[in-house]
Amino acid sequence: MKPKMQLLCAVALVVLACIVVETARKERPSMPRRCRLRPGQGRCRALFDVYFYNNTRRRCQKFYQQGCPGEGNGFSDMEECQTTCEGNKNRAILKILYSIKYAQLAPLQEI
Repeated sequence: MKPKMQLLCAVALVVLACIVVETARKERPSMPRRCRLRPGQGRCRALFDVYFYNNTRRRCQKFYQQGCPGEGNGFSDMEECQTTCEGNKNRAILKILYSIKYAQLAPLQEI
């Protein structure tokens, strides 16, 4: 390939990458604030089985909460936690894949 053509291809790839990243960033669904909070500690004395979204591991986990349920990042069952918090992660991945699949560039012309 000629040096000008190589440069043109490199520039086109960089532009495409920027478009895909920017589109994915704008369309990324925001995770509910509740999912980003730490598991709450209430004033109740009983232990409750509660599920919370672990931001580090990016999944819902079970823990025993000493406090009243319903405070902070605590869900009464695993399904509610997964629907509220993990569903956003899957939608973000699908939007990125969609934007890559349908990204279009004008055809390159030889200089």
